[in-house]
Amino acid sequence: MPRELKHFRVAYALMAANFIFPALVYFWAPARGISQFATGNALTLAFTCALLLWDLPRFLPALLPIAFLKAYSSLGFLAIFAKTRYPAFLAVSLFDVATVGAMLVFARRGSAVPEC
Repeated sequence: MPRELKHFRVAYALMAANFIFPALVYFWAPARGISQFATGNALTLAFTCALLLWDLPRFLPALLPIAFLKAYSSLGFLAIFAKTRYPAFLAVSLFDVATVGAMLVFARRGSAVPEC
């Protein structure tokens, strides 16, 4: 397996797990989660990452919508930080930016491999 494809698979497996865990927490302990919206958001990201992991060429068009969803989330946390100056919101915003970058870079590199 080419290195780019291996990196894509590892990155997307980690991202899918990263999104499924909070979704389950939000679902099973809603008092600790933000809302059912947060559950739907996290599950959508996890499911789409899993689809890309399963068949990258077929589901590559789904990359742009999930990148937009995560980038918009980052802007939301940045706006909250601007209003409250609470550093945790800035940290979450920057983590979301890094996640969007990873989504785009690893999927692009993985899709460039002819045998994916």
